[in-house]
Amino acid sequence: MIHAAIEGSLATVETLVVFGVNIDSFDNVSEETALMKVVRTERIEALRLLLSLNADATKVDRDGKTAFQLADIDVMKQLFLDHEKKTVKRGSCSFDWF
Repeated sequence: MIHAAIEGSLATVETLVVFGVNIDSFDNVSEETALMKVVRTERIEALRLLLSLNADATKVDRDGKTAFQLADIDVMKQLFLDHEKKTVKRGSCSFDWF
């Protein structure tokens, strides 16, 4: 999952999710999720896809940071904010990851 996401293999990511692979699993070495990895590698399309597949933005890395907190570029932060707005409209909210 993580490798496919950071390589930009979006169709593979979608297929893995369909077949039940945990989108929020942690890498054993870096202790980061796919969401965190795509933020660190600035893979905007992969971030958009993972958010649309409901990747958990509340997960924290070994330093206690969420993927949103790891985002260095504004367009990525905006994707998180836009996703949160959609989530609030559906009746759930996770503002604790800011």
